Amino acid sequence: MLLGLSLSTLIVSLAIVPWFVVRISPDYFRRGHPQHELWQGVHPGFRIALLAIKSVLGAVLIVGGIGMLFMPGPGVLTIVLGLWLLEIPGKHAAGRWLVSRPAIFSAINKLRAKHGYPPLEVPD
Repeated sequence: MLLGLSLSTLIVSLAIVPWFVVRISPDYFRRGHPQHELWQGVHPGFRIALLAIKSVLGAVLIVGGIGMLFMPGPGVLTIVLGLWLLEIPGKHAAGRWLVSRPAIFSAINKLRAKHGYPPLEVPD
């Protein structure tokens, strides 16, 4: 059962992460703090509900990722994805730092080019 859960999580993670990476704005890491364009014009109650769902999903991914550190599965990747979903201070700065690593920046831009998206702009 745990092996099946771990394998399914691995497959889902390998599908979701590239989907998000290629669709972020090329200047996402150059902006001081990302603007929430998707949230503008949305009813405040609906926005709160979506943020709550996003936060719960992030917390579940973090807990699941910690569990996957001790069993087969992409534990670290799942934890990073969970942290990305949470609204925590310093998240954007940590993302800029991670993307500014030459190997990661190059890999992301190769993935974006493969799917026909423009490369990310170099983070400050």
